Amino acid sequence: MPCPSSGTRPVTQHMIVVLAIAMFMAALMFACGAPQADDATSQVGNTGSPTPVGSASPTDAPDASPTFAGGTVTPAPETTPIVPTSVIVTPDPDDPFTLVVNFEFVPMEASAEDLVASCEIIAIGDVVAIREARWTTPDGARPTNPWDQVPSEYTIITPIVFELTTPPPYVRDSTDVSSNQLVIGVDGGVVGPDEVRTNFLIKPLSVGDHMLVCLKRQRRVGPPGLISTADGAAWGLGRTMTLTDDGQAVSYGGAVTQPLQPLLDTIAAITSPGVAPTATGDAAP
Repeated sequence: MPCPSSGTRPVTQHMIVVLAIAMFMAALMFACGAPQADDATSQVGNTGSPTPVGSASPTDAPDASPTFAGGTVTPAPETTPIVPTSVIVTPDPDDPFTLVVNFEFVPMEASAEDLVASCEIIAIGDVVAIREARWTTPDGARPTNPWDQVPSEYTIITPIVFELTTPPPYVRDSTDVSSNQLVIGVDGGVVGPDEVRTNFLIKPLSVGDHMLVCLKRQRRVGPPGLISTADGAAWGLGRTMTLTDDGQAVSYGGAVTQPLQPLLDTIAAITSPGVAPTATGDAAP
């Protein structure tokens, strides 16, 4: 039996090795599966618009309603903002009443023309008594509802008894002053829990004051007219001047001082028959 040639053995061994490697690779591929193309390669040649990484499609959008572990919470409906409004409180008629009225004055000398034109009586005399303040109702009682009736219908006055020391320098329309006593209804005063307060008199009147006063039916506070009091009809008060022993007339709390006699002489001249006085300003106190 012939022996195999020595040159064929190496070839056979080489083929066996190659076959073994091929079988190993086939088994490995079977076990791991075919490789997958990466995301970037898979999009090449795609005719549609690629979906960006991390974005969600509209159908994947979360519900707008907030959620919690037990379910969905329904958002509260929108409400119209509340706009604050002013509230007008109507006082009770029995509530304590207070009215404060302030005036602005420009201190200036009083002219005879202003005094005569604005007043019905110009009198010189002394303050002899100051009565208790009272309401201007006919019987002096409190109005039914001061909050509605003051100062359009009523007010509070403080009656002052004024005694003449000389015939009045001027009296309009032949007003009777034969009693030599006049009553002045000074605006303001306190009656029980109610008060009407003004700054009309810079210097309040006091018993013993020697003064020139201008009286009229018109009032600074409240309706015009004389007010009935126990001492007589009370006049409204216009300008006042304190008279000094040296013949000066002082007004506006001392801000204005002028000689009294020239003022009286001019009043007498312009109130002579046939002379009509002409006002040049406001005869304030």
